Amino acid sequence: MAGNDIRGTLTLDKAVLICSRNEMLSVFPRLAIEVVRLCQSPTVVHRDLESAILQDPGLTARILQIANSPLYGARGATSISRAANVMGLNGVRSAVTRLVVQQVSVKHASAANFDHTALWTHSMAVAAVARILGTQQSLAYAEELFVIGMLHEFGLLALDRLAPDRLGQAILSSKEAGQPLAFGVQVVFGFDHHELAAQTLQNWNFTPLCCDAIRYIDSPTNSADHQVGTQIMANASAIACLAGMPNHSCDIGACKKVLADQKFEQSDIESVIELLCLDVGNTMAHFGVAA
Repeated sequence: MAGNDIRGTLTLDKAVLICSRNEMLSVFPRLAIEVVRLCQSPTVVHRDLESAILQDPGLTARILQIANSPLYGARGATSISRAANVMGLNGVRSAVTRLVVQQVSVKHASAANFDHTALWTHSMAVAAVARILGTQQSLAYAEELFVIGMLHEFGLLALDRLAPDRLGQAILSSKEAGQPLAFGVQVVFGFDHHELAAQTLQNWNFTPLCCDAIRYIDSPTNSADHQVGTQIMANASAIACLAGMPNHSCDIGACKKVLADQKFEQSDIESVIELLCLDVGNTMAHFGVAA
């Protein structure tokens, strides 16, 4: 069974193939309820629906994947607002409702020590910081950076469905070594979950910036064409961890070095963290999630 692939038969190519073909990503329960409520409202507007969808990595990925599929042909759609324009509000409502109902009706194993709330909070934090940093640099793609932040740990959601037992081992390995979760994933699976996400999103016709920024988030200088955007994602992840919103584990020393190398002043970091905590706190309160 794929969910308990403890023998190591899951290769990167196989994982990408399964992810590219299946609707298998978890949606945060309280957010799913809110999105369904909005979808059922005859007066819902694009902005309200976009705001709700963007708070969840699974929903964001799937809606953008559908908008970029041959069904709609919107190659390069990088925002939920663009997807809504392409699909129409009814199309978005239908897709969201189907995905949520599918998740509720299909039971699956999950890694016992995989904290979905931690992943959700970390993804929100990285997304919010990336948009703040992009806006501060007056980048035209600041909103796309927010989407990338929500999707950058997409591979972990997939691994939780495909091989939860081994993901649990990866989480434990990272914590014992005091390393980021990517360390444990590489040790246990033999491949990088960021590469899994990047290849899957590439198959779904996501933009080169999105794929590169996720693929090279731990090594921005390896991104030949999108180094600025990729470095912003690395900075955003480091700031999120320093703000106390890591994804299961992080190396604080490494995070501080990333920011020091980019000439961040402590006052600048504190200013961004203040904005971040306000943003994430408001979102978590809205969806009834304990901080």
